[in-house]
Amino acid sequence: PMPYWVMACLGGLEWVSERAIKRFKEIFGNVGREG
Repeated sequence: PMPYWVMACLGGLEWVSERAIKRFKEIFGNVGREG
């Protein structure tokens, strides 16, 4: 089994990437509408 800190890192990365993707979609969506 993986060490708990590895699972914690993976979980954190997943959470961060999810937030980042939403953020990028918002930014690029706004740019697309304004442009």
